[in-house]
Amino acid sequence: MFNIKPLLIFFNILFVCFILLPNTLNAQNLGVNVTEILTAEAINVNYDSIVEDGKVFKTSFELFNSGSIGYKARVRLDVFNDKNLVYTGWSDEKSLPPGIRVFFRVYWYPSNSTGNFTGRLMIYYANEIEKMDTIEFEVKGISIPEKSIEIVDFKTYDEEVEIALKSDQSLNNVVVIPSGYPLGWVFEQTMIEKLEKNKVKRIGLVYKPSLWKPTLIKLDVITEDGKYYTSESFLLERETGIRRLLYYSLKWIRNLF
Repeated sequence: MFNIKPLLIFFNILFVCFILLPNTLNAQNLGVNVTEILTAEAINVNYDSIVEDGKVFKTSFELFNSGSIGYKARVRLDVFNDKNLVYTGWSDEKSLPPGIRVFFRVYWYPSNSTGNFTGRLMIYYANEIEKMDTIEFEVKGISIPEKSIEIVDFKTYDEEVEIALKSDQSLNNVVVIPSGYPLGWVFEQTMIEKLEKNKVKRIGLVYKPSLWKPTLIKLDVITEDGKYYTSESFLLERETGIRRLLYYSLKWIRNLF
């Protein structure tokens, strides 16, 4: 005698699958259509409203990626005297996965400049630009720093300048500030937390030319408190031949390990 139970079970399963199929497809569609969020929030913005006694101007803040997309970011500082642009400085580039905060700071050395200035900060991230509120500050009082720092070597490679620094005494918070490079270029500055007495310290400064050409730049190397300083100008001419090959070979080995 024919047993109808297996057939009934089969049709019940088929009916349930037919009912659930649209819901499954809708769930898949919802997964595909989730909205991505791209944001960059500046938090705890600080800057020197008065710069005196030969100190450098410093601004700093935390950048918070509160969105769902990770990106790399860097900060640009433009300084104006009235409406005249007197300086453009760039931070290094940092990675921000979603939910991460990263600390940025950018410097300017006024040298012999005094008066009232306006600063404009911009965040470059994920091919977007976020303009922050302008800041007003005053530079007053000129102090002649002691020249205890020396730039003992300078070399230019494809997208990085390597310099070697030496000091006749141990120094903290030494800032290296490039200036004078062409408009449209990115040229990172950096801060060295400790420069030990009579020891050579080698650092790299990343630059991104809009269109490469040999050009003259100025490097200000100064402690944050403005007490110790040196300044020199260099012609950017890229290394070639064995020296260039050796540099990138050593860099590849360092990155490997």
